[in-house]
Amino acid sequence: MTNATVNNFTNSDWCLDINLTKEEHLDSDSLDVDVVIESIIVPIVGSLGITGNIVSILVLRKKEFQETFHRLLICLALVDIVFIVCAIITCVIRTHNLLEGYHWRIWEPIFLFSIPMGSCALVTSMYLTVSISVERYCGICFPLQSRVRGGRRLVIYLLPVLLFSLAFNLPKFLEISPDLGIDWEFSHNVLYNKIYKQYIELLVTVVLPWLILVYLNFRIYLAVTDKSLRMIERSLSGWNEAQRQKREKSLAVILISIVFVFLLCHSLKLYLAFYKIHILNKTVHCNSLGQAPSHPSWLLTLNTVNHLMLISNSSANFIIYCFMGKRFRQSLLSTLSDCCRIRTPVQSSERNSQSNTNQTTETSFIRNTNSYRMRKV
Repeated sequence: MTNATVNNFTNSDWCLDINLTKEEHLDSDSLDVDVVIESIIVPIVGSLGITGNIVSILVLRKKEFQETFHRLLICLALVDIVFIVCAIITCVIRTHNLLEGYHWRIWEPIFLFSIPMGSCALVTSMYLTVSISVERYCGICFPLQSRVRGGRRLVIYLLPVLLFSLAFNLPKFLEISPDLGIDWEFSHNVLYNKIYKQYIELLVTVVLPWLILVYLNFRIYLAVTDKSLRMIERSLSGWNEAQRQKREKSLAVILISIVFVFLLCHSLKLYLAFYKIHILNKTVHCNSLGQAPSHPSWLLTLNTVNHLMLISNSSANFIIYCFMGKRFRQSLLSTLSDCCRIRTPVQSSERNSQSNTNQTTETSFIRNTNSYRMRKV
């Protein structure tokens, strides 16, 4: 970095005092938009997403959903719930200024741990989607090999994702000091901000997932829509094998829908990641001065919208299952109908027991009357 660039940063107010509040950094319009999104829209969307994921787990635990694909969807729903909860906690604490209140000692550790936990859940969700794509790719393109080798077991797809996500997000947990504060020396380290937070994070959270998901799902789409391949499968396989192939392709359609929504909701994150690389020198310079980089208000609002889109992605899978999954939809409707019928048999049995009691009482009364008449005679 040249001296002219450094002087330009210093004289252009690109660095701000880190102790200033958010209200002092932003104008009122952008602040109002951020508050509305983070304090109202995010909790509503997140609550609906948590409810949808819980319902998805309850439905996918049934006996008719025993494939590895469905078990991975359950794991994805659990991880999405963790991410949504962490995102709601951070948004509520930030918008309500709970770190500046009387109970800041309680809220600060919760806030500090929610950020790396949410990041860990987000990375796990990304690469679980990649694992589901790999599982479908093996099931569609190499069905015989995947069954013979047993390469579609749950642990093979889940364990590497969990270990990788924990290892990648470990430095973010190290930003928390032993006294449950922020380790400013570590978090402002030049190499840490330049290499890990910029280049490695761009590669791991944007470039690799996008390339792998686009390639695998494009291959899956070609395999599903290949008419000549379907004719060969129908001629060589029996009825049971044809039914299995039909089920495999229906699961592939669900996956393609999940990935499409994933790419759509992560598109803004793609732009922001490359923008962070663009202003890398500015960020490193401000951190070396112990200050925060100043960004335009529209960029901070865009970052808030990005958080909302990520939460929406974690909340949208239930809707995709309902619209694209016929078996899921039928199982959900049967579950709801069973829940609605729980009270009906109980009420009818109570009514029958009451009627039997009344009939017994009336019969005994008649019998007692007849016996009384016989005695009188």
